[in-house]
Amino acid sequence: MTQPMIRKETERMSPKRKKKNRPSLPPNPANLKESAKKGNLEKGLAALESLWKRGVLPQNLMKHYLMTWLAYENGNVIRLSKTLGLNRNTVITRFNKKAGKRSTVRLRKSWERIGLAKPRTFSERVYEFYRYEIKEPRLSKAESGGLTNLWLMGVPQRVLSSHYVLWSFRKGRGLVEISERLGKSKRTIHRFRAYAVRPGSPALKWLAPMKALKKEWFR
Repeated sequence: MTQPMIRKETERMSPKRKKKNRPSLPPNPANLKESAKKGNLEKGLAALESLWKRGVLPQNLMKHYLMTWLAYENGNVIRLSKTLGLNRNTVITRFNKKAGKRSTVRLRKSWERIGLAKPRTFSERVYEFYRYEIKEPRLSKAESGGLTNLWLMGVPQRVLSSHYVLWSFRKGRGLVEISERLGKSKRTIHRFRAYAVRPGSPALKWLAPMKALKKEWFR
């Protein structure tokens, strides 16, 4: 019988070590201060108008919203869930359903490669990150920058729908047409405009530059 070959001590295979993920960098509060600079709200609202003109709808912008906040948290989903006030699994599900991205780990690595590679402004890095990862809707650099500032300033998603309704009214569109374009019932459209004029509503603050009269909402 042949003897089994005995490996030398130096030839023995050492157990494989699991690669540990590097801890993500903490968010930079300076990005929030930068977004709140004077004039950025108006630029953000102008970016929305540009997008509405191209046929983009409020619900289509959730992708950019999620990507911006993920970038702000440097890919850390646990921190992101706390920032958004959502369960971690809910955040991951939203990336899957809203942005078509199943792996937030891959997105983190993508941001580390794209977003941290060059000393550009945060909004410029978000633009490159979004453009690389998301196919639709395509955004210009100015549109992406305007949206990034809106998100970091804290503009709620619901305000976008109210803005769209007001912009549409000013373009001469009726309630039925707006309802069809948004894929929402007329009752829901009424809620968007009622929300915008309700005392204490966030929409009053964020849409103030539009100087809308109450009669414009209920034409």
